[in-house]
Amino acid sequence: MLVGDHYTKPSRPGMLAELSSGTSWTLLRWSNPPGARWGFLGAVSCVGPSYCMLAGTVDRRTQQNYSTQWQGSGGLKQINTPNPPHARWAEIAGVSCSSATDCVAVGNYENAARHVLTFSLQWNGAKWRFLPGTPNVRHQAQSLFNDISCASATKCVAVGWSVSPGRHSVTHPFAATWTAGKWRFGGSRPNRIGFVRCLVPCRVLLRGGGLLRPAGACRAVERLVLADSQCCADPRRNQCRRSGARLVR
Repeated sequence: MLVGDHYTKPSRPGMLAELSSGTSWTLLRWSNPPGARWGFLGAVSCVGPSYCMLAGTVDRRTQQNYSTQWQGSGGLKQINTPNPPHARWAEIAGVSCSSATDCVAVGNYENAARHVLTFSLQWNGAKWRFLPGTPNVRHQAQSLFNDISCASATKCVAVGWSVSPGRHSVTHPFAATWTAGKWRFGGSRPNRIGFVRCLVPCRVLLRGGGLLRPAGACRAVERLVLADSQCCADPRRNQCRRSGARLVR
């Protein structure tokens, strides 16, 4: 499964989702939901061959969280996906499912004071609920999640970056873990993390191979080409296939 967006009008992206049979691709989504001016799918997570959770954002006068699920046959089923209270806009940046009844999504929103902050949601098979204590980097103008990966229903790692205040802003990546019902901040340093998948015991890697911190079960690589795809990795070669052709390392 891969997701992203396409453009038929300038500044008005449309949602894109395709499913691979192993030999060919089938188009699942090429348009936005009814009533949406624009939208995009930025994240997908699949559990086996018969369940995928897709997430992103849509604009219905205000930019709102969006999610939909694919259950092995037929089309996509949209899910009611709440925005954080008093959000001026919101978007889901990453989602990871350990089962069809347990997914965690991370994203970003602007509050009433125009501060850009992170949020997280958990799917229980019936509805989304907000997780408490989602971390934000102190003394930064913005904190943004970019991706999440869950090795189990109780262990997840999320990555993102913060933006320093002032005219000459600097981005700082950070990692956070969701373990035993609590978020824990994992620290940051100048650089950027774009993509993370929990696959094998290793360390979180930055672009260029720099080490951020021990993570126990995650490997991070720079986001490339499409918004997201369900990852198929060979840890022996430290490679991950995207859209059946391209490799990220």
